[in-house]
Amino acid sequence: MNARALLAVTLLTASSFASIARGWPVALVATTPAVAESHRALADADGLWKGAIELPGANLNVEVTLKDTATAPSGTITIPQQGAKDLPLSDVSMKGSDVSFKIAGVPGDPTFKGAIAGDGSKIKGTFTQAGGSFPFTITREAAITKAAQDSLADFQSWLDTTREAWKVPGCSIAIVKDGKVLATLCSGLRDVGNKEPVTPQTLFAIGSSSKAFTTFVLAQLVDEHKLDWDKPVINFAPTFRLHDKAVTQLITPRDLVTHRSGLPRHDLSWYNSSATRDELVGRLAHLKPSKDFRTDWQYNNFMFLTAGWMAEKLTGKSWEDNVRERIFTPLGMNNSNFSVKESQKSSDYSLPYAERDDKVVAIPFRDISTMGPAGSINSSAEEMARWVVFHLSDGKHDGKVLLQKSTLDDLHTARITLPGGGESGNKDVHGQAYALGWFTDVFRGHRRIHHGGNIDGFSALVSFLPEENIGVVALTNLSANPLGALAVANIYERLLGLEQRDRSTESLREIAAVKAQVEQSKAAKNLTRRDNAPMLHPLGEYAGEYFDEGYGTITITESAGALKLLYNSIPGPLEHVHFDTFAIGKDEKDPVFEGTKLSFVTGVDGWVESIRISIDPTTDEVYFKRLPDKKLSDAAYLAPFAGEYALGPQVVKIELRGNALVASLPGQPEYELITKHLGSFSLKGLSGYDVVFKTDEAGKVTQALFVQPNGTFPATKN
Repeated sequence: MNARALLAVTLLTASSFASIARGWPVALVATTPAVAESHRALADADGLWKGAIELPGANLNVEVTLKDTATAPSGTITIPQQGAKDLPLSDVSMKGSDVSFKIAGVPGDPTFKGAIAGDGSKIKGTFTQAGGSFPFTITREAAITKAAQDSLADFQSWLDTTREAWKVPGCSIAIVKDGKVLATLCSGLRDVGNKEPVTPQTLFAIGSSSKAFTTFVLAQLVDEHKLDWDKPVINFAPTFRLHDKAVTQLITPRDLVTHRSGLPRHDLSWYNSSATRDELVGRLAHLKPSKDFRTDWQYNNFMFLTAGWMAEKLTGKSWEDNVRERIFTPLGMNNSNFSVKESQKSSDYSLPYAERDDKVVAIPFRDISTMGPAGSINSSAEEMARWVVFHLSDGKHDGKVLLQKSTLDDLHTARITLPGGGESGNKDVHGQAYALGWFTDVFRGHRRIHHGGNIDGFSALVSFLPEENIGVVALTNLSANPLGALAVANIYERLLGLEQRDRSTESLREIAAVKAQVEQSKAAKNLTRRDNAPMLHPLGEYAGEYFDEGYGTITITESAGALKLLYNSIPGPLEHVHFDTFAIGKDEKDPVFEGTKLSFVTGVDGWVESIRISIDPTTDEVYFKRLPDKKLSDAAYLAPFAGEYALGPQVVKIELRGNALVASLPGQPEYELITKHLGSFSLKGLSGYDVVFKTDEAGKVTQALFVQPNGTFPATKN
């Protein structure tokens, strides 16, 4: 048994502990009432003490409360790693500077014997049980707080210097320890143009750090017996559909929030889209997986959107109302909100910034409120600190239970290992996995729970160490920057008494190398271009609307001899590469698609019929099918094609019914004509069968060509 099994809560025999150094047997904590046998006052030792028993290869954290009462001294002990809380002590005694106490009712006589240090801040000594001896040190809480504050003495200077090195306009950081805010630090500006400083109350977008709020809502529904993590989603939202029908029947809420659905990101489907929440969830029926169900971890924002949407169906309330009522209001997060539009109504909010051509510039806010459950919350360091304190408080806030402890523990428990077996190559981080809306790993020997958030102009990180009761919130206003992660690691090292490592210098060097590679790739972009490969169509023939059920509509327009793409209201100029392949150029205001290539596909009739584009590297290319011009469905446009056409000895009747043409031949079913392009139609339900109408110089329809796989058959209009 591992040394951390010391003082577990199940009775075992001495032989069960043979793996502990020297083979000493260790009895286990029982929960029988304490008998206070000592009558000596403990005025000097009264209070909360925190520390650890030093076991071979590991420390077992303990929290000891000693009390001086009118009748006899008493106390309790908590062992966080084992879930043992407020177990009673007996034989509490102090003689001079010597202090001793036992854990009541435990076989093996577990005893702490030590002495108070000269300054009264520590008790050091030996823990014994059933013949085994281990050193222990516990520190008075006030001394712990002072030591923690002292360790942060020059952190503000570190933060200012590091922020400037990474060109981050501003940041706000809150540090919590033992249920209280230890420090709040700010650096830089929330509005560079107006020189407005960041404050603890400044609102930032927290991006995907919002995901844990969604899983909290689901967890409360589990406690309320309205949801089961492990029952199919369709039990709670019957209209839910995935591309894979079998997975639709199997996928559970737990699968949704652990990124094991088998779907890749598919982010372009929702990014900047005007589609509603219901419409976006509906697109999942058309988005293909790239991995087998439950086999691999693949980050997917759509699944968290679905989780929040499912909660809406269960409660009859919006995701926003659920989060506000269940989290914001109880925790006093009164300024936190769900939309960047709402943030801008505040007197203290940050502008978003991005690095463009080595310059940091303000950029437009990106409204992703439709994707709210995956990442639209805006908050401040001051209010997010309350969120972290809650997660370190066994599901309680101000004495009120918001989540059962077991339910909260479930949220924090790893469910799937990240790619690479959970190892990233970072020597400080091991065992990377994903829980329910949280990442988990081990940072320099300490279990860590965290989640970052990145959205246009903002980068956030929420992190805590459960066993050490320490947490940090870092909010910044620059796209995809590492300042938050660097700051959190540095804070942990300070508070844990670890050597501080200079990650910033190393990371800056790595980023510089990456930027150099990007510039090299830009210089080499024409090396794969085919020479003497002109466009296959006049520019105007590429213009039109192209649609995919999973991704929506791409619009191509032609103006002044150039093509332009518009997708989800994001523009991009098209630059010809070769033949029917184009690259999306840089749009100065919104360069999201810069460098992406697409190809127009020509049909057998010689007309452009679709756009082929690689959306996700793990899935097949997506084909956006060309939509007919809307005016080609007008009755006024279609009417001249109606009539009778002589096809050999047969007569083909083409009738206008409403806004559609219908063809009929004797002895055959009727076929609706589907508009393809000017004067060209396909027969609905028959692949490869088209009708092309011909006109004379006056524009009068004279002929219909019936195009089939086995030939083209002309028919003269009567």
